Amino acid sequence: MIGKRTGFVYYSDRRLERKTLIGVHEENVRVNNYFDGPFDQLPDNFVEGDTLRKFILKVEPKLKGQIDRFGGTPDGEVRYMIGPYKLNKDVSELDSVDRCATRKRASAKSYYGCFILDHSPQDFKARPKIKRPGD
Repeated sequence: MIGKRTGFVYYSDRRLERKTLIGVHEENVRVNNYFDGPFDQLPDNFVEGDTLRKFILKVEPKLKGQIDRFGGTPDGEVRYMIGPYKLNKDVSELDSVDRCATRKRASAKSYYGCFILDHSPQDFKARPKIKRPGD
């Protein structure tokens, strides 16, 4: 399903009554507009201590000593992207999700594994500067 206003690509969950965001148009992320996806909309005011940093470091241990408690670099230029969706130029790039999710006799674990989308290095080339509350 594609959002008419946002262009966000959703997958209609076959096991639960919900939609899962699986794609955001890459150009919107590059220009950092309103439709760039929810990755920079974290509830920073509710994150206590180093909780978020600890979770990020579990995924990317090489960032130890390089990010603040919100996942940002010391100069504030870059923030670690928490985006469990794919940046796409064309919706057909997400066909693999449907092929995976429609396999017969898939267990719940393998079904939901279809929605874990790895990012390619180019997804992170043009990260916008993210402002934190109080900046």
